[in-house]
Amino acid sequence: MSRARCRLPLAFAIGSFLVASDAPVQAHQPSGFDAQRSVVLEDPLVSYALYGEIKDGGDVFEIRMTPKTPVALPVEVLVPRRDELAEHRPIFAIVGPGLPAPTDAQRALLPRALPDGMGVVVASEGPAYRESIFESFTRRVFWTNGVTAYVIPAGDVRIWIWSPRRTSGKFVIGIGVEESGIDLGNVVDNWGTYAY
Repeated sequence: MSRARCRLPLAFAIGSFLVASDAPVQAHQPSGFDAQRSVVLEDPLVSYALYGEIKDGGDVFEIRMTPKTPVALPVEVLVPRRDELAEHRPIFAIVGPGLPAPTDAQRALLPRALPDGMGVVVASEGPAYRESIFESFTRRVFWTNGVTAYVIPAGDVRIWIWSPRRTSGKFVIGIGVEESGIDLGNVVDNWGTYAY
């Protein structure tokens, strides 16, 4: 039996959530993370929790940001701890100027071709044994790939999230540092989005 670690809501009790296509994320406006559209983070220092569902194993989710200077940000992928999602291990890649060129293995793993002039950092699935966390805000248990801080370069940066195993299922990507208030009314109204 695995242990569930309890922690304060890093990626959940936050000030900004996602909205629809190619538009900046607005504070306190939860909605679905759509694989057909990019989500734009106006302030990469703010903490975000982006909730998505890979419905087709080939779905690719994209986050875009344009930091003015390089910034170190923690990033984590969470999956609801359910038996049917035991093999669901989405990963992410940070794509941007000045990042390393991919190895042949990384290039084969990427869900799409790199834009010209871009390098990439590809996150791993994490250890074979995934740690469980109890998220105290939504009161749910998730598997985590582990929180790692990455240096996000200045300029046009994208984060791609996909399932190399081509599995389907829900996930949350937590990114950023600074937490601010959360609109509890919107969370209650959209409980199905948050508590899965």
